Amino acid sequence: MVKEKLMLKLGKKSSLLGGKGGSGFDDLDKIASELGTSKTSLLNSDAVKNIRIEKVKIKHGSLVDSIQFFYKVETNSKTYSIEGNKHGGNGGKESTVNLENGE
Repeated sequence: MVKEKLMLKLGKKSSLLGGKGGSGFDDLDKIASELGTSKTSLLNSDAVKNIRIEKVKIKHGSLVDSIQFFYKVETNSKTYSIEGNKHGGNGGKESTVNLENGE
């Protein structure tokens, strides 16, 4: 059996927050803003050592109402916990999945 490593592709262009007419502001924009830089500068520097998903919040009932990722961002000087954008509505029960290092 081949073990595959899954990677989250941050910075991938998508239509968020309103479908086809939504904004192009993604979680990587939010991470860059929290670090006081632009997404372009963040992608072109070696200041960030690691970005991993720390937890996922899901609002659900019979269907998924929303999903939100929370990131642990390690730079050369500090570690940050950054809340990503919530995608979806406010309905349903909330469940949280906490991830350990390496998951």
